[in-house]
Amino acid sequence: MNAEIIKRKPLISRLTQKYFGDQNKPGLFVKFTDNAHNKWIGRFAKADLNGKCQVIEDKNGSQCLVVANGKGYLVDIDKESVLEEFDEKNHITSALHTSNPSYFVAGTENSIFIIDNEGLFKEIYADFVVDGFHMKQQHENSVSGWLDSSINEFENAIDFNIDLSSFNLIVSPVCYPK
Repeated sequence: MNAEIIKRKPLISRLTQKYFGDQNKPGLFVKFTDNAHNKWIGRFAKADLNGKCQVIEDKNGSQCLVVANGKGYLVDIDKESVLEEFDEKNHITSALHTSNPSYFVAGTENSIFIIDNEGLFKEIYADFVVDGFHMKQQHENSVSGWLDSSINEFENAIDFNIDLSSFNLIVSPVCYPK
């Protein structure tokens, strides 16, 4: 299984092309190769805001997360379909794939989504105002990252961890500027 962003719109293609999202918006083109080595191209409508464009693959499965200017799509590559489409208001700022357990973890401007292999979502919020969650990496059974927030006047990034078994968000103590 493979997924890669195509830099330019394919002019003529012998590959099947599928369109996802609003066809009147600019699109992100991604070429997929499934487990049987069949290839197809997906066009994913981009969010109106400028943002991250990336493809995150599940190396052991047939799914990937496509992020088009911050708009997210959970794709089943073998079935050539979108399992879930993120609401436009959930602008993805960062994302990664974890192993053992296998999840897609997406940080938005105000929450974190944890998505399992069947497309089921778990949304996690902080108990204060957040202006962006940024994922770093997986450590054993947790994901670490940093967040932006006005609670410390944006002086320093605030570190956090998410326990992937309990889905608890653990935020480092905040040092307020003097």
